[in-house]
Amino acid sequence: MSGVSPPRSDPDPDPGAALAVRRTVRTGWLLLAFSLPFGLTLETLHAWKAPLYVGSEMRREMWRLAHAHGTLLGVVCLVWAALAENHVAPRIRAAVARQVRWGAVLMPLGFFAGASSTARAILRWGCCWRRWARCC
Repeated sequence: MSGVSPPRSDPDPDPGAALAVRRTVRTGWLLLAFSLPFGLTLETLHAWKAPLYVGSEMRREMWRLAHAHGTLLGVVCLVWAALAENHVAPRIRAAVARQVRWGAVLMPLGFFAGASSTARAILRWGCCWRRWARCC
């Protein structure tokens, strides 16, 4: 005997929990499907010395963070879905799955959106700061 319990064969008392786990698996694969080619695109932009990419160190760093977090959180979604049946209580499984999905999607999107609007925000802040400094 190895001491590992066999998977449970009883049906889930909450059919919504099984649907939530399936959605988490789908989210994990979609994150990997977007994040990995995005990383390849970033490598290509860096190789071609594209001004859009190499022109702003902040944008480059934020896009790299978006790629890395998207990839790793996609894997986290898949691992969570694989372990959820045996390690997460069925009554909270749907809620936890929803939180894992939202967190896994919003974190890389936040990095990407932050990089896309950083330059404009810094320019606006600089203009406001100069106007304020002239008034004082």
